[in-house]
Amino acid sequence: MNSVQNRQKGSSTHMLWKVELNKLLAEHKTKHAIKDKTVSTRTKDNRDEVLFRCFKELRELGYKLDNPRNLREKHFEALLKHWIEKGLSASTMQGNASVLRVFCTWINRPNMIKSLETYVDDKTLVRRTQVAQVDKSWTGNGIDFEEVLKRIDAYDERAGVQLRVIKAFGLRREEAICFQPIRAMKLGEDQNSIYVEKGTKNGLKRHVPIDNDYQREVLAIASRLARTTDAHIGWEELSLKQAVKRIANIMQKFGITKKDMGVTLHGLRHEKMHSIYEEVTGQPCPVKGGKKEDVDPELDILARNKMTQAAGHARLGITNAYAGSHHAQSNKTSAPGNANL
Repeated sequence: MNSVQNRQKGSSTHMLWKVELNKLLAEHKTKHAIKDKTVSTRTKDNRDEVLFRCFKELRELGYKLDNPRNLREKHFEALLKHWIEKGLSASTMQGNASVLRVFCTWINRPNMIKSLETYVDDKTLVRRTQVAQVDKSWTGNGIDFEEVLKRIDAYDERAGVQLRVIKAFGLRREEAICFQPIRAMKLGEDQNSIYVEKGTKNGLKRHVPIDNDYQREVLAIASRLARTTDAHIGWEELSLKQAVKRIANIMQKFGITKKDMGVTLHGLRHEKMHSIYEEVTGQPCPVKGGKKEDVDPELDILARNKMTQAAGHARLGITNAYAGSHHAQSNKTSAPGNANL
């Protein structure tokens, strides 16, 4: 066999795992893990991304799985160790594991991957909490939004408008990319809200109030960019998946990452939720140092209801992930070594 044939054979062997993984995805990725229904496009894209990344990482770690059906628990343990060494958050690791558990049902190995806590000595490394422990907002981390926006505007006008929309209304990244400002205002309630309907999580459409001049200014800017009723502020030539990648690349280019500035694009959504809490209660939210005794309990509930509606969630308790919890903050301050802080 000559050198050309050797290279061709090596190349086809190298690509074999991708071919097999694509076959499995084509057959299963639209199926819900438990219910007899089809999953959302977002879930399908996430399964694609996570699985390809995991099998690529396994190859880099020395596990040449040409057929993904041969995945074993030892491979997952190697991945988990790798993720911990990379410093991935507990939430990211849990999310990756969740996708791999679904994958295991496709290859007839359900229950192969156990709770992450069974694989580590330090349980806190993999234990996800839904209560914000630190302030993830841009303001809380000393980031000057207008200064960053000026640089991003000069580089990509559409990215700049998306940042404004996220800050003004607390939209998710996908919701901002898909946002149709003129249509959203037309479908709003008596011009006092916008209607968010595309790019939402789990298809939960919602009205978000318009209650300040900054929001009106942002809508005017977004409408000038969109021009027509059904036009969005994303990139017309890109699919949603491509657009998500583009905004992520732009954020990285300008240092809007945990590593560089200590914040992410999602921090603007946190900022909006924090402002809702303070507007309703007159006090900063717990993650910003607000104290339980300073807040009217009824106003606390009202603020959290408004946050839940604006954020597009179904559960009131999810607001803890943005605003924190007075209970958690009390435990923090009363813990040994923190008494005098």
